[in-house]
Amino acid sequence: MTDVIHEVKGSVIAATVDFARARFGDEGCNQWLAALPSDSQEIVRTPLASSWYDLTCGLIAPTRVLCDLFMNGRASATREIGRYSADKTLTGIYRVLLKLGSPSFTCKKAPIAMMTLYRPGKATVVALGEGTCTVRVHNLGDTGGFVEERMVGFVARALELAGGKAVDVSWRPSDDEANARDVLMLWS
Repeated sequence: MTDVIHEVKGSVIAATVDFARARFGDEGCNQWLAALPSDSQEIVRTPLASSWYDLTCGLIAPTRVLCDLFMNGRASATREIGRYSADKTLTGIYRVLLKLGSPSFTCKKAPIAMMTLYRPGKATVVALGEGTCTVRVHNLGDTGGFVEERMVGFVARALELAGGKAVDVSWRPSDDEANARDVLMLWS
């Protein structure tokens, strides 16, 4: 049996590099890049936005090093990267759609975004109500929490941009399916 290869789009990696430069300056970003394993350095120095890269080498290892160097080693600190990425990504036409839509509309689009950026990831909306949404995620692999926490930050910021107030986003194991995790989103 072959192992499943988990991949991430280059645009997600590029957002991490942009975050490191914006948050820690050129010197901090260069310190981070120098501390990366060589296989990660090769990817992170010149990611192509539309290309697919190994999730561990391209995102998890670099994020872990960034957290270790500057964020007290906490995976939850990657929420800040997710929020930054949402602010950078959800501009122009996307920002207009968020403002014209609603948090519910944004939740309905979350599975599409996830499957566009992570493979073989699969996501489906399993519950949607007034001020609440649950998205079930399959095939994300073992990320050490780094990808999940980043997604929490991204989704929370996207919901805020869509008009959600008092936004709370969290992960939990799925009650219904083994090897699946649920993203619970609440807002007012």
